[in-house]
Amino acid sequence: SIILMIKMYRIYKEVKISAGHQLKGLPPEHPCSRPHGHNYRIEVWVEGVRLRDVGWLMDFNEISNVVKRYDHQNLNDCNFGNPTAERFALVLQQRIQNVVGLGSGLEFRVRVWETDTSYAEIGE
Repeated sequence: SIILMIKMYRIYKEVKISAGHQLKGLPPEHPCSRPHGHNYRIEVWVEGVRLRDVGWLMDFNEISNVVKRYDHQNLNDCNFGNPTAERFALVLQQRIQNVVGLGSGLEFRVRVWETDTSYAEIGE
């Protein structure tokens, strides 16, 4: 019998940005109900079995460029609803995926650290 070995490639990119937000729908005494900011640490994993013609899954700069669009922005002005860490992770995952196109066969995981001890993550 023939055993077919499929190689799985993975890359990782970390990008740090600063941005502000204010969460709606919280009681006024909740600290997140007031305007505030975070020094976000964004971690992105990309996984796939096929390399692009140049020999990589995805250009690290493509990931950085998507994330850095949000640097020093008010996330409430970025049109993705109440800007929780979970929604921010989803938006980043979708925008990074759009760079290479749907059907690329790549899987994306994004982790958004709001503080040194708190993050939200989306992906496999």
